[in-house]
Amino acid sequence: MPGARVCVATRVPLAGAGEHISATPVTGPDGRFTAELPSGPSRQVRVAYWWSGNDVTESRLDLRVRAHPRLKLRPRHAVHNGRRVRFKVRLQEPAAPRRWVRIQARSGKRWIEVSNGRTNLNGAYRAHYRFHSTSGRHRYAFRAVVPSQRGYPYRGGHSKVRRVRVSG
Repeated sequence: MPGARVCVATRVPLAGAGEHISATPVTGPDGRFTAELPSGPSRQVRVAYWWSGNDVTESRLDLRVRAHPRLKLRPRHAVHNGRRVRFKVRLQEPAAPRRWVRIQARSGKRWIEVSNGRTNLNGAYRAHYRFHSTSGRHRYAFRAVVPSQRGYPYRGGHSKVRRVRVSG
């Protein structure tokens, strides 16, 4: 239908979350339209067009977005064997408090878990790791992993890889 106004509404799949109109584009001569959705969590998208006062055509889809936790390592400079590195992970809102987070280190081509726990009420997780068997100079790679979990409107995902140099 060329020149028709459609309604694009979104709803985050959380209890008590309401539906919000995100865009109201007009179809082009070929009946197609584009709508830009704001960045954010996974959500349900509903596109509706009213033919008349009572007749409506709807289409629904699920937009699934990966989690992208932010990982910070401290200190940022090289550390010596016997010292520790501190991790701080921050999750995206909404519903970031009390979510599971894993810290992983690369071992060859595999990732091994070095720490895990839940975020605090501000959506942050803190942990540390002490290096105790490094000899020579090594560069270690770490990442934060957030698994898919009920009540958190993001698919599982991981942070950018962060590195620390350790000399023993």
